Amino acid sequence: MEEYPRTFGPGATSVNAIGDHLFVYFGNHFLGCVDLANGKVLWEDGAKHLWSGSLPLPMQMANGRLIYGSKDVQAIDPETEKVAWIIEDLGEVTGIFVHDGLAVAIGEKRMAAVDTTTGAERWSRKTHGHTTNLLWEKGTDTLLYMDWRGLHRAERTTGKSLLDAKLQTDTPPHYLRMAGPKAVVAIGYNETDCYNTETGKKLFTEAKLSALFRAEAFLDNWPLPEDGQGLVRMVPVPSVDEEWESIRQWTLLSATELQNMAESATQQDGLLDVYQTETEKGERRIWWVDGQTNRQMVIRPAAKQHDVSRQLGNVFAVNGKTLWAAKIEMN
Repeated sequence: MEEYPRTFGPGATSVNAIGDHLFVYFGNHFLGCVDLANGKVLWEDGAKHLWSGSLPLPMQMANGRLIYGSKDVQAIDPETEKVAWIIEDLGEVTGIFVHDGLAVAIGEKRMAAVDTTTGAERWSRKTHGHTTNLLWEKGTDTLLYMDWRGLHRAERTTGKSLLDAKLQTDTPPHYLRMAGPKAVVAIGYNETDCYNTETGKKLFTEAKLSALFRAEAFLDNWPLPEDGQGLVRMVPVPSVDEEWESIRQWTLLSATELQNMAESATQQDGLLDVYQTETEKGERRIWWVDGQTNRQMVIRPAAKQHDVSRQLGNVFAVNGKTLWAAKIEMN
């Protein structure tokens, strides 16, 4: 095993194996490519001394090219590092989404879409100051994001605006999560808000986020520490047989049963997460959004050690020696 010949300071780091290459992405500014066959560093791009406090941007593949963000968003050949195309003048990049031959990127200056094969620009629209990540609504094929003006929804293929709702907080959020078929959670530094994605109306406001129990975190070792999962993915759903077998060793279920359970949970739950917020006085609330009514469902934990697990359309919450179970309703 080879050790990567770099030392990184604090910052968001992601490691992703795609094909025959391993990519090390640090601070949304530095990308290194390693040959998985021999462990040798093939190339590096970006400033090694810079880091960003932003959440890590996704690395995606299209037409055999790696698409990632740094100062700009660009598509490169992983083998040669040759640049195929670049999306420029975005400002600080906060979101990238690639689907069906179209790459969409957003920054504090503008949002733009290009053809993943040629790099030709399909559309562009102005953004206003700090922006969030991009969320895709599969059913409507639209993209959601927020900036200093508020909550926006636009057609993915044309950029046409379908919703421009005024910002209803003092500062814009930095991260969005889908909370149901018609709801989105906007996570800010000091508060957490939920909006109706059809009308833009703010449904409710909560305190600062202290833990996020992700719907796609398949296996958690609980009870967790007091601060829960935070914003870091713990154990994502396995993708290959070896990963399923590794997960099986932590449970009494077979790898096949685990896989069936995960597939069923993904089909029913979608991206419905459970959130924990905490006031300055230390009052903690665990909550999620009902898929039929867009109503907030709340649990108030009292024990220091607690956790929440999402399986088969249910919420299981452990509070000390007490177990709660609640059914999640969706359209």
